[in-house]
Amino acid sequence: MAAGPGLAEEYARRTGRPVDDLRSVAARAGGGDDTAREVVRLGGTAVGSAVGGLVNVLDPHAVVVGGGVTGLGEPWWRALRDAVRRETLPGLVDVPVLASTLGADAPLLGAASLAWEAVA
Repeated sequence: MAAGPGLAEEYARRTGRPVDDLRSVAARAGGGDDTAREVVRLGGTAVGSAVGGLVNVLDPHAVVVGGGVTGLGEPWWRALRDAVRRETLPGLVDVPVLASTLGADAPLLGAASLAWEAVA
């Protein structure tokens, strides 16, 4: 539920209408499709619940979230942050949750960096 393919599958399961990918779900959510909006919120909540649990275990100074789903906009981020607050212990609720400046390119740039290190 945290990644694009899972969200696209959830939309298709709920509506009976297959979609190509996360961009299709995002476009439908932006166009007012209530099911797509709910799926977007569900995705943010799933990530936020996981992040909240990790914050409790790891006690980080900050959490940086990247990947394609971060481009789903404020409804996704609001659901994520609300879920983090619900899951996080009281002493850790102020840990900032930030968007990666690399966005959806983060995995590609990370892989390129590792490849560069391997040949350098």
